[in-house]
Amino acid sequence: KIIESKRVSNDYINPKQAVVAQRVKTLDLKNDVRCMRIVADSIWVASRDGSVHIRHVQTGSLGAMISDEKIYRSEHVYNEASNDERKKFFVNAIMHKNNRVFLGSSDGFLRTYRIDMDRTGTLQNTVQVGRQLLHGGGIQCVTADNEHHWTAGQDSQIVEDGQRKMIAGNNMWI
Repeated sequence: KIIESKRVSNDYINPKQAVVAQRVKTLDLKNDVRCMRIVADSIWVASRDGSVHIRHVQTGSLGAMISDEKIYRSEHVYNEASNDERKKFFVNAIMHKNNRVFLGSSDGFLRTYRIDMDRTGTLQNTVQVGRQLLHGGGIQCVTADNEHHWTAGQDSQIVEDGQRKMIAGNNMWI
């Protein structure tokens, strides 16, 4: 359910007068949010039930769901899947870099998805293209620059580009 209001200070105004107003949207979700990231014209929302909901930024409509490494194109199909069939892990971190989205999860895996967009930047398709165990505990955060990406986990390790390295006493990578 999306609630939209136009507001200038504390006074509500006619939407036709909203040229100078700030648009506020609220989206009611079924589960608590662990983390989220804007990717093109969509927002990827990781929920406490272990699923990732891919929603259109402007409308809030559900485009797809990712759960137990499967991509569901409708909520109905997802709800039909047995809870016993689902793998139990949670996404703790989401990173977008180029045409990839990386999901860092509670089981220590970094899952990689290729996203396909049209010329206008609208998300067209999502396909899982990788899965790599990087940590002995959950991945807590991910970050990147133009050339590299890093993950940090509950195992007190920082991993660069999927290659385990150790931090020496003088804070140099070895």
